[in-house]
Amino acid sequence: MLAGLPKRRRILRRFAYAAADAIFTVSEELRSYHARQAWLPRERIRVLPNGVDTSRFLRRPGEGEQTRQRLGLGDGSLVIGAVGRLVPIKDHVTLLRAAEMLMNRGMPVRVLLAGAGPELANYQELVARSPGLAGRVVFAGAVSDVAALLNAMDIFVLPSLSEGMSNTLLEAMASSLPVVATRVGGNPELVEDERSGWLFEPREVTALAAILERIGRDSGRRQEIGQAARRRAVEHFSLDNMIESYRSLYVELARKRGVLTAQQG
Repeated sequence: MLAGLPKRRRILRRFAYAAADAIFTVSEELRSYHARQAWLPRERIRVLPNGVDTSRFLRRPGEGEQTRQRLGLGDGSLVIGAVGRLVPIKDHVTLLRAAEMLMNRGMPVRVLLAGAGPELANYQELVARSPGLAGRVVFAGAVSDVAALLNAMDIFVLPSLSEGMSNTLLEAMASSLPVVATRVGGNPELVEDERSGWLFEPREVTALAAILERIGRDSGRRQEIGQAARRRAVEHFSLDNMIESYRSLYVELARKRGVLTAQQG
């Protein structure tokens, strides 16, 4: 998709979109992309951002400490984590390499990766070969309680090469975690650089390591940015906001179709 859709699919979408009462995407970046692919003006497509359950993803320090102990992360190290499928496009290698740089500089860092996927064996081999990473990375596998793992982290990293609107990034923000994400897809619409998190260019290991080292040594800054991330998630990307956006869209379209009167809904 990143290089563009085949022409036949673009034509089919153009006709399908023309027949729809409304078209929407979850981010401005996707809005622009799909407008270009279907030869439509951007104004024809709306944006309804994803929402996160801000009550479920709430920072619970006690729960986080229990999770650390269970995973063998209770040695007081800085825990840097990521959640997502272990596939090339998520580029966890960049995170591992950045963590390796920090360990070589003497920072007590641990990495927590939650998720399963075809790259697991490659990542495990990379870790085993690295004197800095060996014994410092936990592969948690596919987990049902993502909130508990987020509570065990000090910093959340999303090193993806491509994203739409990342639910895991929203969940980390709602968990009051300082987040560091690549400047791709909808990430810049979620994270205000240096205000509610940090952005870096894809595959830039050195840049990521520099950000992690700076905030890793400043617990006060991590807390400040984590709180700002939580506020942004609550104010702009809550589940309630998303539901109300969908409701408003359906009510508007129902009124246009005459299904609802102005007094209804």
